[in-house]
Amino acid sequence: MKSVLGKITAVFTAVALIICMTSCGADSGLKVSGSDQHTGFDSGTTICRGVWAADDGDQRIGYYLFTDERSGKYIDAINGTELALTVETEKKTTVFRFDSLEGTRSAEMLISDSGSRRLTWKDEDDNGKSENWSLIVGADPGKFTFYSAEILTGRAQEDFTKEVGQPPEYSSYWIDVNGNVKIDLQLDGEKMISISYEVNSITGKGSNLTSHEAVDFSK
Repeated sequence: MKSVLGKITAVFTAVALIICMTSCGADSGLKVSGSDQHTGFDSGTTICRGVWAADDGDQRIGYYLFTDERSGKYIDAINGTELALTVETEKKTTVFRFDSLEGTRSAEMLISDSGSRRLTWKDEDDNGKSENWSLIVGADPGKFTFYSAEILTGRAQEDFTKEVGQPPEYSSYWIDVNGNVKIDLQLDGEKMISISYEVNSITGKGSNLTSHEAVDFSK
């Protein structure tokens, strides 16, 4: 499993990053149920206050929460680890400083669409790794919460144990680019028992794919 540092070494390609204090609100397809949708708009030239879901093209890796033009935090999608960060823009280069990590990281940004960004690290050690950012419309960076893959897997294991009478011996999970956590649990014995789940990491709700029943791991 990649470390938090490994996941953050994938960010930005070709325009300056300016962090603005007003909220963004372009419709990127990601929305928080019941939230205020009128959070401003994405001007197409800035990343402003708001919550951005990040993926590496293969799976969602975390969330960037910006509270003003210079500060915010990154939260890892797998284990929920948080890293505070500050940002400075120097011409066409944006410099990130993550608390608890030595040094700084520089990146460039391509505005790929309204509410979407393509980010690529410039540092040699990062080998040009990139991330896709999508604005979560209506999400307040001061109140945003989600369920990490590890939390949801633990609750799926509890559900499995309740249903089968024994805890699973094997488990695996995967977070797709939309933030859905796919969990596979298995118990070997006289008869192998397997149960799969798919749960939305923001709502904590989803399905037992084996029984086709709804599950709610938000409680």
